[in-house]
Amino acid sequence: MKRRTALILAGAGAASLIAAILLIMLSEKGPEPYQNDSFSYSAVGFRAFRLTTNAWGYHTFSSRRGILRSWEQSSWLAVFAEPYIDKKLGFAALSRWLARVTEKGGRALVVLPKWIVTRHPKHEGWATGLKPVPVSETVAALNAAIFARPGIDVKPNNERDCRVRRPKDAGTMTWAAGDGHPLTLPVPQLIDSACAELTPLVSSAKGMLLAVNSSGTLFVLSDPDLLNNAGLHKNALAVYEMLQRWFPVRSIVFDETVHGYTGSAGFWSELFRFPLVLLLGHLLLVAALAIWAGLRRFGKIVPDPPELSRGKETLIENAARLFEMGRFYGYSLRRYLEIALRDAASLFGVGADGRELAAIAKARGVEEDIVAISREVAALPEKGRDEKRYRRLAQQIQRWRAGILKDFGG
Repeated sequence: MKRRTALILAGAGAASLIAAILLIMLSEKGPEPYQNDSFSYSAVGFRAFRLTTNAWGYHTFSSRRGILRSWEQSSWLAVFAEPYIDKKLGFAALSRWLARVTEKGGRALVVLPKWIVTRHPKHEGWATGLKPVPVSETVAALNAAIFARPGIDVKPNNERDCRVRRPKDAGTMTWAAGDGHPLTLPVPQLIDSACAELTPLVSSAKGMLLAVNSSGTLFVLSDPDLLNNAGLHKNALAVYEMLQRWFPVRSIVFDETVHGYTGSAGFWSELFRFPLVLLLGHLLLVAALAIWAGLRRFGKIVPDPPELSRGKETLIENAARLFEMGRFYGYSLRRYLEIALRDAASLFGVGADGRELAAIAKARGVEEDIVAISREVAALPEKGRDEKRYRRLAQQIQRWRAGILKDFGG
């Protein structure tokens, strides 16, 4: 490999590595602080709940990488707060993770979606306005949670669907196991009491606020205003009592894949996905270059050149090869003819113009006409491609020379 090629490849490899590292650093999706997730500072976020439960002695944190196996144990509570609906997949991500948690015996709390947030254009973490989520989407999230199956996106408007109501007031709430603290819900959102798939834990005559399925693994909170940043300070004692009464867990984890964060299936699957695949390609390129540089040869074995032997025969042969490579046949023949005429003229003491030597050659029985050969050689170009003609003339000169000098050691 030439030095210039090696430098170009090294530069391309370095540029690829730098680009891959920058893309990895910049491509990680960070939290949107104005959204209704557990990172959010806005009124509809759940950051206050995460920090407050930590102060209450729970180990509460957020994950943007999906549910791990250890989270599926009974000592964990997986929270899916206001999952958003994907335009193509619907609530497929919610159904998938819920099915995984509940099938392993874990507990899951689904907080139904209620608010759509508009981001403030200048102040990070601020929301300029709220509008309610369409009831159809909230119903779809509820039924995706209740009838969660891996790989199935439950559509709304089935006969078995549970409904969601938004009355003007929540009414008087009753607790399933004795009295509880009063609740403040200015704009209530409740699950219809006719939903046979859920058992009410906190409810009123107008609907269910907190309910659980028959297996006791799935809890549904209909109104996020009970836990979000705007409502938690009004309902903190009631929320604490709910946790103590129905969620005997040590850890609470917010699953943020339901807000569009990418779930991770493991190191090897991530390695073949963007952006880590760029690093993988760079490493493979470096490995290929290292192997290439370490190989001694490509293709068939090339024999070593023979050693140069001594003597004039080697010199003549090499000179002939050089002339052959350059195709200077006309020049070579003229030089060969001049040498043959000079040798013969010197021996017989005549001129080297060829006429007297032609008579001597004829007298000695030589058939080749040196005068005709000289005229033909003089007409040849310096370089040419008619090898047969040049070879014929060279053989004629050699026979003429051998014939005229045959008695003199020629």
